[in-house]
Amino acid sequence: MSTGVNISEYQVYRTNLLNRKAGLMEQCRAVTGDFTKLEFDDSSVDGVYAIEATCHTNDKDSVYSEAFRVLKPGAYFSA
Repeated sequence: MSTGVNISEYQVYRTNLLNRKAGLMEQCRAVTGDFTKLEFDDSSVDGVYAIEATCHTNDKDSVYSEAFRVLKPGAYFSA
């Protein structure tokens, strides 16, 4: 299951609506969240991919620290 994190409730709503219409809810979903405070356990995800958003933060250290915190050992972060 792929999970997208977005701070915009509307974008999360729209993403999940389109995923549901396409029959993809078993494969991917979106959740509302802050990428500087991810609500995932340590070492719990297989990969992290960041697109567009990281350039808009003033606290890149927190974003990247969170990405690496939630990654399983040996997993990849791509931005």
